[in-house]
Amino acid sequence: MSTINTSASVIFFRVFSVLTMGQWFLPIVFENFSPPLDQKYFYFLGWVTALLFFHPKTFIFKRILYLYLFAIWYFILIYFGLYNVELNWIRHEIEALFFAIIMLQYFLSSKDIKWLQILLAISFCFIIITIITTLIGLQSHPLASRQLAGGLAVKGEYALISYYRSIGIAGYDFFYGLAFTVPVLVAFLKMKKINNNLKVVLFFVIVLAMYGILKAQFTTAFLFAVIGAGIAFWTDEKVKPAFFRLIAVLIVVIFFPKDFVTGTINSFAGILDEGLIQNRLIDLSITLSQGIGEGRTHIDYRYDRIPILMDSFFHRPVLGGGVSLGHNWWLDRLSLFGLTGVVPWILLLWFQIKYNLTLFHENNRIYYLITMILYVVMGFIKNMGQQQTMIFLFFIIPGLLIIKDTLTVKIQKG
Repeated sequence: MSTINTSASVIFFRVFSVLTMGQWFLPIVFENFSPPLDQKYFYFLGWVTALLFFHPKTFIFKRILYLYLFAIWYFILIYFGLYNVELNWIRHEIEALFFAIIMLQYFLSSKDIKWLQILLAISFCFIIITIITTLIGLQSHPLASRQLAGGLAVKGEYALISYYRSIGIAGYDFFYGLAFTVPVLVAFLKMKKINNNLKVVLFFVIVLAMYGILKAQFTTAFLFAVIGAGIAFWTDEKVKPAFFRLIAVLIVVIFFPKDFVTGTINSFAGILDEGLIQNRLIDLSITLSQGIGEGRTHIDYRYDRIPILMDSFFHRPVLGGGVSLGHNWWLDRLSLFGLTGVVPWILLLWFQIKYNLTLFHENNRIYYLITMILYVVMGFIKNMGQQQTMIFLFFIIPGLLIIKDTLTVKIQKG
């Protein structure tokens, strides 16, 4: 009986893990189901319920316990009115974070690395399909991905949101999460002695991802993906040599002739046909040549938000309660939640990074550090609390590097 139950539980976990990832990353299929099959929580709660019944120990690992404390802390302060935000808003973030961490922990606990590899391969099939459906949808609705970043929700246009998703158009969190994943895909491409067909597939996925980000007109995500890919391709796989190379690059960039840099950016912008991303790149070149606050570019207007958020934070530095401008995620958090809200986020992030680094061989730690550094830096520019972004960062990217470790060992033994 025990064997039957164990076998049934494994099949259940595998089916529901695929369905859950499909709900997250294959909207053209799952958004067209009837309720409750169109709800991600339907699959996720089924998976968690079975996990609680068959593998309850997964819920008591140290990294999970810290997440519980983090969530309880926020919920208590919101419930008693010390944080002036809606509970559903912060719950939205914590649910995605919980899903990503508990999913990864299950595979680590069960040591079912083979199925992790299969699940990630299936997930990337979903991701590739969604990039393609997005590209098709953007032909008729060129700004749809940007509108899904939150503008439509603010206006209450939920029917349009549902329509965009039903035709497979991905939004902000999908493409920013994808941007952070590009350096890890480049790391796979660099591997020696792997099948050439696999390298062709990886190259196709990287190009498709970059093109999708570009066509979706997320300028910052595209630039970070390019930077991350460049660093991952060029860097040494040892952390210390990679760090010194990065310092050397920064020194070169700082002292490089500005005219050459701005000219290169303008030349690249000139070959693009996406008006918005083209304008953003031109703004960047103006800022680099004239400085912040001189050209009144889009970057200047974003920079103008920083004093507002910092002033709001200093008025109530402990519990926050200030304004939210929807960007500059770390500073936005300081304004909304004060130090009591930001410090737990920093500790949670630090603990997860520190723990995940222990999972990887030394040669792969640098790639994880690249993605997380890009994520932290991006948090000073953009909103980084989106659900799909969390799943990329805390499940897909660590999972890929675990697989890369496994492939490296097989190659060395072979």
